[in-house]
Amino acid sequence: METPELIRILKGIPECHLRIIETAWEVTAKNGSIDKDKLGFHGIGLKEAIGEAQDYVSATKGAVQCLKIMALS
Repeated sequence: METPELIRILKGIPECHLRIIETAWEVTAKNGSIDKDKLGFHGIGLKEAIGEAQDYVSATKGAVQCLKIMALS
């Protein structure tokens, strides 16, 4: 695959917005520690956000591997 084609493909990938950072702020107290009451309230959302981030990491690793193979072919 030629570099310009690879760049065109990469530019077509939509931006990804992960909820993990926003969710982490939601469970943080003003002093920067974890607020256990907020954590209990946002527990399900936090678990979902962590899962979403883990899925993104896995997919990114797969994409990087594919790009390496494509670049070497």
